Amino acid sequence: YQRVHPEAENLAVICNFSDHPQILDQGVLQSMGLGGRAIELISGEHVNFHSTGSLNLEPFQFQWFRTDPA
Repeated sequence: YQRVHPEAENLAVICNFSDHPQILDQGVLQSMGLGGRAIELISGEHVNFHSTGSLNLEPFQFQWFRTDPA
């Protein structure tokens, strides 16, 4: 799920509705506006998707990201 506001950062909510781990590759992340730096809003963790290249989600895990303007 993604929300884009023309005057603010992108918001992307990523959910794994499976009982198996899932991996999102960098292409999927880039299509959601998460190709670079982002902040995971629940944990406050800063993530650099340029260096990680993917996102691993545990079963039934969800994460909320917004682009990091820094």
